[in-house]
Parts: sequence; structure tokens; C-alpha cells
Amino acid sequence: MAIVTIESAKDIAVAVEQLAISEFTAIYFSGIPIPLRRKPKGFTTLFQAIIGQQVSVA
Repeated sequence: MAIVTIESAKDIAVAVEQLAISEFTAIYFSGIPIPLRRKPKGFTTLFQAIIGQQVSVA
């Protein structure tokens, strides 16, 4: 199976359909839309992810 990058809400809906787990699908459709939190590519984003895992960003 190829790796798919989620770029839009439609990509999420397609992935839910492909997953084909009825319980997950029901939860997905009963909830609010999943927000996409995209960050730019590059070292800064990688560095922030590593620091966020090591030190709480909350």
C-alpha cells in the first residue's frame, strides 16, 4: 500500500472509507470535522516536533 499524504478533508474521508471499520466510521461521521494542522517542511518544524516531545508544549 502506498503512503498517502493527507492534504484536505476529502483525503480524510477517503481514508476513513478505505479503513472500513464500522465503529471508527460511525465515530468519524458523528463528530465534528477533523482539523488539519499542517506545518511547513524543514528543519525548524522537525526541531519543534522533537522539542515538543521532550518538553511539554502545553
